[in-house]
Amino acid sequence: MHSLTDFLVYRNGQNLGTKGLNLANLPGLSSLDNPLSKEELLADLIRNERIDNIGLKVIDSYSRFEKIEDKLNDPKWEPTIHKANPMLYFVPKGGNIGGNYTPIVSGKANSKGYSGKSFGINGALEFYGDIEMTIGLERLNFGFEVKESSQFANYPLLPPDNTNDALSELKPSFSFLHIPIVFKKYFRKDKDLKPFFGVGFVAQKPLKQTFVYEYIDDVSNDEYKLNQSFRDGDFSFDNLRTNIGLKYRLLDHFSAQAELVYHYAFNQGSEEYFKLRYWGANVGLRYHFD
Repeated sequence: MHSLTDFLVYRNGQNLGTKGLNLANLPGLSSLDNPLSKEELLADLIRNERIDNIGLKVIDSYSRFEKIEDKLNDPKWEPTIHKANPMLYFVPKGGNIGGNYTPIVSGKANSKGYSGKSFGINGALEFYGDIEMTIGLERLNFGFEVKESSQFANYPLLPPDNTNDALSELKPSFSFLHIPIVFKKYFRKDKDLKPFFGVGFVAQKPLKQTFVYEYIDDVSNDEYKLNQSFRDGDFSFDNLRTNIGLKYRLLDHFSAQAELVYHYAFNQGSEEYFKLRYWGANVGLRYHFD
């Protein structure tokens, strides 16, 4: 319980003083020791003045003043506006889990274009300011054909059955494990449809690399195939990911999203034969823990 002298009436962060308030009609004004609760003071203000968005703020008493009017009109006094603690932006307010499928992947390997697909699962922490940190686990698969003899040297070669047999075509295929950590910023707060963009990095590991060689027999002119595979390369971490997309709230706890993704490897990893750089278009579904 506080006395009337402990309260300052303000609206939208501005000191109202005696302006616009009929302080003489407020109970307890003539008797400063008469206790008045926040609820009672607020009720009187609404009844007498019909003021919207009235807030109450506890302030230290001014010992040199005896009247509340003097306190409110003190030129040296300025209201203290409390701002949100910036540390709150680092405290999660919720989270979500989901899956995504990328039916379109397009990139180049040693100037040779390729296409593929990707799928994965992900989880995210949601922070104040419509910011999200997403961690995923994805598998990328793609392959292509190499027919130019000048490109064969970029990949491991398997000797033919006969030294005079000619290599006519090489068909490599690749599988990669990706662990992306991406920070996303959403716009249009409290709307069902939200655009967003994100940026982060990806831990990348080759899972399986298969090479099929098509040789032409020098004597019979028949075609035959040889193949070899490599597994489990090392992780590389100097890979950038950016994305832009839309998220739509379907139900209370479900949302769908569509996004464009760009993956950029700064360097060629060990057990890799080119820098992995590609565009992708994916769709996903998420369940939110609010």
